[in-house]
Amino acid sequence: CYGANIIGLLLTGMGKDGACIEGLNQLKAAGKHTIIQDEASSVMWGRPGAAAKLNAHKEILLLDKIPARLLQLLHSPKAAEVS
Repeated sequence: CYGANIIGLLLTGMGKDGACIEGLNQLKAAGKHTIIQDEASSVMWGRPGAAAKLNAHKEILLLDKIPARLLQLLHSPKAAEVS
């Protein structure tokens, strides 16, 4: 229902929840923006780490950088272009 405006975000978590990771991977494959929390700021790197191994992310960010990045993405479609 969100179409082009959807952003996938995966935060700290234990285990390798396949549903979360597969959903993130599907969003990325569909050209949507996907972000995972970095290892240094994660309490548990299990879920974000599993997503990173599958390259299901477009960006890996520190927890305290995620809110500003989400706002940037929401206000400027060009901001989604990450090199």
